[in-house]
Amino acid sequence: MMSSKEHRDLCDRIDALSGRTETRFGGVDLQLERIDRRFERVDERFEQVDRRFERIDERFEQVDRRFEQVDRRFERLETTLRAEIRESAVETRRYMDILYEKFHADVQRVFEGYDHQTTVLDDHERRIQALEHPRLSFEG
Repeated sequence: MMSSKEHRDLCDRIDALSGRTETRFGGVDLQLERIDRRFERVDERFEQVDRRFERIDERFEQVDRRFEQVDRRFERLETTLRAEIRESAVETRRYMDILYEKFHADVQRVFEGYDHQTTVLDDHERRIQALEHPRLSFEG
């Protein structure tokens, strides 16, 4: 067995060791508290980033909706333009047909006038020839 002095010495040593252990664990506790605060700050930053991403997602959704509206407007515009082009093509074709008919009629009149003038000139030429060469006209 131990004497009371040995016992007290042992208790003192245990108390000293326990104090150093508590001091060490106290330092560890402080470090863990600092680490916890850092993690809390990191968590706050992640929450901020998450909120930012949510706002960005909302903005992308708005942009997507706008693009859908623009796409619908372009589709309507394309449909309208195609219809107008078809109508214009029909009108242009009708107009060109009318111009062709008028041009054709004018050309026809020119040729008819040419034929008539050729006949008139040929008749004049024969009469002139008959007057200038009376013998040829009786022989021929």
